[in-house]
Amino acid sequence: MKIIRLCSILLITTATVNGQTIPGPNPGDTGSVVFTYRGSTVAYKTVRAADGNVWLQQNLGASKVADSMRDVNAYGDLFQWGRWDDGHQLRTSTVAQTSTLTANNPAGLGSGSINFYRSNPSPEWWSGGTPGTDTWREAPASATNGIDPCAAIGAGWHTPDSSDWGRLIRAENITNPATAFSSNLKLTLAGTRTTFGSMSNEGVAGAYHSRTLHGTSMSAQYLQIHANTNNINNTVAGPRSYGRTCRCIEGCFDPPALQAPEGTDTVCAGSTHTYTVPGMPPGIACAWYLPPGWTGTPSGGSITATAGFSGGLVQIGVAAINNCGDTGAISTIQVYVPPFHPVSIIVSGDTLATLGGGYVSWQWYRNGSLIPGATDSFYVVPQNDTFTVKVTDRYGCSDSSAIPYIVTNIGVANINAAQHVVRIYPNPAHSTLYIDAPAPVNIIITAPDGKTMLRQDAIRKVDISTLPAGIYIVRITDAAGNLSGMEKLIKITTGL
Repeated sequence: MKIIRLCSILLITTATVNGQTIPGPNPGDTGSVVFTYRGSTVAYKTVRAADGNVWLQQNLGASKVADSMRDVNAYGDLFQWGRWDDGHQLRTSTVAQTSTLTANNPAGLGSGSINFYRSNPSPEWWSGGTPGTDTWREAPASATNGIDPCAAIGAGWHTPDSSDWGRLIRAENITNPATAFSSNLKLTLAGTRTTFGSMSNEGVAGAYHSRTLHGTSMSAQYLQIHANTNNINNTVAGPRSYGRTCRCIEGCFDPPALQAPEGTDTVCAGSTHTYTVPGMPPGIACAWYLPPGWTGTPSGGSITATAGFSGGLVQIGVAAINNCGDTGAISTIQVYVPPFHPVSIIVSGDTLATLGGGYVSWQWYRNGSLIPGATDSFYVVPQNDTFTVKVTDRYGCSDSSAIPYIVTNIGVANINAAQHVVRIYPNPAHSTLYIDAPAPVNIIITAPDGKTMLRQDAIRKVDISTLPAGIYIVRITDAAGNLSGMEKLIKITTGL
């Protein structure tokens, strides 16, 4: 059998992972994330940026996404490089000398401090580490490593590197403060806090932290947005003691491997079925792949799919998607769709029949109502009316004639002629079948699936001893080929 490969339809589902609703795959798609900040549960908006990554769409400490580049409610808090959410980031926090610390580095802060620290005469709050090798990653704090405040959001979240900012401004085409705000990140001119603890450049400049140090110095690089110079620069360097804005980015996790979906493996054309991934990991988005001509509605680890009308062996596939939109390996289930044969009605005289084979049962209808006992492949019409037929194949697939047949030429004389001119006997029969007709006739005996089993012309009897026991259809025509009748024949193995 021909296998139709996965190619035509890709359906994406969304997912919630540990309180995070992951944005869709398109730039500008938004989501949300819930985490603890300043001791309270907060919900922040996230966005899929043009670089393909998921970012917070608001600054840490901001109550909302910015409505303008000077929206003070969207400015948020100002962190010193290497420090975390301990209260120092508030714009009104107390300024203290680093001389009060047991060590002038993150280890000296212990579990944190509400003070904004400055050093005199050095502009750096953090000294004593190794220049150029200090880090701002995740817990625990040490003499050479600070705690990244973005890590509190969840696994994979971090303060961006300078290279992350560079990729973002290129992908989003950020060239000035106006385009910084109109970008998917809605960047603001939140200002800074100087090494002395005073506020500077609110509404004039934005300074967004990176965790990249500047060469071998004690300075760090940051993204600068400046309204006076109309400038954007992601490699500006400055003292780590300044308070600057934190905007977080989520790193990519590996898409997990999924088990093959489960569901019905033989389906009828046009029928609808649900396929489900067993043992689906919680909170994972899925990409579903359907064969050509199929449609479906995905819902996480399951999909309700309607089969197309192309018969054969096809595949339904599913793969996990990570937060960066990367797709994992595709797992598949093979599904067989029996060939679809539209039902047509043919007519000869007062007898209706189905065109085509492969059917094992029939049911005829008059004006949409079932005709009791009319379960042969043909039906002798007793009166003028509208007729349809429903057929079923060996797979249990059913279909009804799309166009009803309207009979208008049947009268009493026709009915009597059809009932008395031609008949077969005996029925059931064992070896010889006789035809009661005013003249020799032609017969065709077919199996229920339409296969011709025996054909003879100009006869009044026929030897059926070679036919296997079963049910057959006898089609009788006159010498001119006109249909004289159709009857069901029961062939038995022994004589009556």
